[in-house]
Amino acid sequence: MIGGDPADLRADATRERAWADELDDDARAVLRAQDVEWVSTAADRFREKLEERRREVEGVAADYRDVADRLDALADTLDERQRTLTNLLETAGRTLEEVQQAVADGAQDLMSAAEGFANDALQAGKDAVDGLVDGGKKVLDRIGL
Repeated sequence: MIGGDPADLRADATRERAWADELDDDARAVLRAQDVEWVSTAADRFREKLEERRREVEGVAADYRDVADRLDALADTLDERQRTLTNLLETAGRTLEEVQQAVADGAQDLMSAAEGFANDALQAGKDAVDGLVDGGKKVLDRIGL
């Protein structure tokens, strides 16, 4: 079909969400490192960096989920467009068949009418010939032949 396979796009979206979940797990693991007993200026800076990295990782995870949502939306749109195209093609095919049948019916009607005219003309000619023959016989009878 046009544009690809919606199922493939949905599978890609599922993979994107799985990656986002893995990143969320990593972000939670970073938070567990903050529970370590360590008191100093370096510890404070380290915890700040951990928090900064956690937010960055969560932001990337959110981006992955956004991509997944967009892939799902694309798959839905593609699915809808493919159904519409299929319906249009089926309708066009049916319409073409109907037109072909109408032309065939019209041709049959035309042939039947032509055959009727030909039969009428043949009968009229036969009647005319019969009339001439009958008239000729009468003339011959009158003159004694």
